[in-house]
Amino acid sequence: MPQPVLITTATLEQLTGKLAGLKRKLAQSIPETKHAYETGGYWHDNFAWDEMRRRQADLKGQIREIEEVLFHHILIDRVPVDTSRVGVGTTIRLRYRDTGEETNITILGPFESDPDRGIVSHQAPFTQALLGKSIGEMCVFNDRQLEIVSISRWMPQEASL
Repeated sequence: MPQPVLITTATLEQLTGKLAGLKRKLAQSIPETKHAYETGGYWHDNFAWDEMRRRQADLKGQIREIEEVLFHHILIDRVPVDTSRVGVGTTIRLRYRDTGEETNITILGPFESDPDRGIVSHQAPFTQALLGKSIGEMCVFNDRQLEIVSISRWMPQEASL
């Protein structure tokens, strides 16, 4: 059984739009492929038709992938989040024990991952080391000790900054 895919409402809208565009593109390619087949001669030598078939197969594969995500998605911004522990949908403040430097990390699904903005997938090794921990607990990652200073619920506007 496929695992649920954690996405935000914004990503749901993006994927829905992308799916519609891919389906339009596939529908538009059918007459072109038919024309290439009819005018290209013997099918063994019909490179235009063969290339069109490859492109259609690629489009169909992309459509299947997005449909799978949409069928199994869970909206992160609509589920309750337990802020007593680090989990998906939380923003955590971490303190590096060696320098005292602090940073914020938001844990979302893989589609939202943007490390430059401090948004990390719940599937990332770094995040896996943090999941389930509570305020005051320590975590070691890449030989550095981190302390969890605070945990709060991620707010959707944080991802669009």
